[in-house]
Amino acid sequence: MTIEEAIRHAKVTAKLKYNEATMHRSYLDNEQCNNCVECAKEHEQLARWLEELKMYKDKATPRSEERRVG
Repeated sequence: MTIEEAIRHAKVTAKLKYNEATMHRSYLDNEQCNNCVECAKEHEQLARWLEELKMYKDKATPRSEERRVG
């Protein structure tokens, strides 16, 4: 799995968990709703951390044209 795939996975999972929370809310299952919202927030945080990591990694990795000499 690439870092881009991991970011995408975390974002998709967050969205799915928010949707799942909405479903549980409609059934008045507050505990399960809260669990889904918490899980969604954790996946959003994970995505932000991975995006930050990718940014640092991209800055630290020289581009192929910068590696060429002369």
